[in-house]
Amino acid sequence: MARRNDAPPPQPPFPCDLICEILTRLPVKSLMRFKCVCKQWKSLISDTHFAKLHLSRSTMDPTMSHHQLLLPTRTGQGEVISCSVKSLFNDPVTPYENVEFRLRHKYEILGTCNGLVCLTDYRNGYVRLWNPSTRLVSRKSPFMDVDDDEVAICHGFGYDCVSDKYRVVLIFPDPTYDNAYRTVTKVYTFGDTSWTTTKRSSFFGYPTNGVGKFVGGALNWVANVAKDVTPFQWVILSYDMEKEVFGQVLLPDFGDDKPHGPIPAVLKDCLCVCYDYKETHLVVWLMKEYGVTESWIKLMAIPHLEFQIFGFVPYIEPLCMSENDVVLVYTTFVRSVVYDSKAGRLDYPKIQSDKVWYEQFTYIESLVSPCF
Repeated sequence: MARRNDAPPPQPPFPCDLICEILTRLPVKSLMRFKCVCKQWKSLISDTHFAKLHLSRSTMDPTMSHHQLLLPTRTGQGEVISCSVKSLFNDPVTPYENVEFRLRHKYEILGTCNGLVCLTDYRNGYVRLWNPSTRLVSRKSPFMDVDDDEVAICHGFGYDCVSDKYRVVLIFPDPTYDNAYRTVTKVYTFGDTSWTTTKRSSFFGYPTNGVGKFVGGALNWVANVAKDVTPFQWVILSYDMEKEVFGQVLLPDFGDDKPHGPIPAVLKDCLCVCYDYKETHLVVWLMKEYGVTESWIKLMAIPHLEFQIFGFVPYIEPLCMSENDVVLVYTTFVRSVVYDSKAGRLDYPKIQSDKVWYEQFTYIESLVSPCF
């Protein structure tokens, strides 16, 4: 008879692969609590491979259960509101609770990617990453070395899947050259010890939207006056996150439409371009295959007469779209709008907060660590 201290350890009631399969489908809030269940679960949930698998499944979830709306407030105290996108889609007319974060400092948001939020303190010249789901914040980047009066023309934040690195890109006018189309690009790869700076002899012109949209492995802005394109023709300025080079993506043939101030957007993980049509609709085109001009399709036209004020057309940007083609839209006048493109119905979500916010971003809840 075997002695008791020689008995094999008890086997878990479920195979480890099945436990991993179940846990990767749960929300981050639950997973953070489940780290306390046992050492095995803590080790599994803290693993970078598990975080990537969880992110992949959260991104592909058609119910958008892990998508959040992020609203930086005007309090000056670094307060940010976060609320569920799924709740907005399912019941946009019912007020619902949200989560409020208070950062230790007042930051501007440069973009979001894979659940990480890129923050900047322009005054003190650094950037850092923040994961709202885990509440972790990275160390400050090295000083970016810009003058106090220098303001970035545009910026963006994205991910290089080849090197598994996150990068932030800021484009400034070249202060040493008296020409609006000469620029200086500063790039910081999180985890590095310094910024890289490059000068461009020409630039496509000032973008219509300062925030670059990350899709197709590149940051994307809409701009004009390209060197090899007919003057005043709109093009997409792209920055390849792997090769760290600029390029351009051609826009669709708009026909008789004359786009006024087109802006980029991302819907269903595809690059979009949006523009106002006769001050009555926001027309949205979608590129089904990134970089392939022939894959552009006209997706929808969102009416906006209802949320104009005294005839002024607000800034309008689609933020995300559900599997049923319901779109969450940000506007400067009424803040948030939910548009059901199939029913042609507009709803105005009620977000419970006494704070006033000035921007809207979306992010996916994830376990990705901001610390490199």
